[in-house]
Amino acid sequence: LVGCGAKSGGGAGAVNGSGVKILMTLHDDKDTFLITLCETIDKRAQETGATIDTVYCQSDPEIQMQQIADAAGQGYDAIICRLADATAILQMEKAAGNLPIVFINNEPDVDYLKADKFVYVGSFEQDAGRFQAEYIWNGLGKPQSLNVIIMEGMKGHAAVPQRTNAVKYF
Repeated sequence: LVGCGAKSGGGAGAVNGSGVKILMTLHDDKDTFLITLCETIDKRAQETGATIDTVYCQSDPEIQMQQIADAAGQGYDAIICRLADATAILQMEKAAGNLPIVFINNEPDVDYLKADKFVYVGSFEQDAGRFQAEYIWNGLGKPQSLNVIIMEGMKGHAAVPQRTNAVKYF
């Protein structure tokens, strides 16, 4: 929350988010990982005094862009965004105007990120792919070779090619 405009309140890890209003826009309300993440974000916001309003765009970048555009006029200080489509980052940044965006879980192209304005928080997807491959390899008794089918994840999610390549070259 400090990156979203909250002020450090002294003490180790203390944050005062009082008065900070954040819009969190997510691609859908069925992603188990994101549900858990959002519950944690909501809890931390309550602890610090910040307000977080969560909206869903049903995986439609047009709806998400409108949600972000509306945020400035609705008094939000910052946006947390799980992009419905990582290739739509420029449209989201333009829609945000002067509001900072913290992108989560679906990494946009780093060329479009800007320190203290448009940032990404998430895992290193190549590591995740390697962990997946290692889990399968160990589970199958560490065979010398594997003949497998790779099922790719959600279309438009930036992790798909990174994780898939990590698995292929494990």
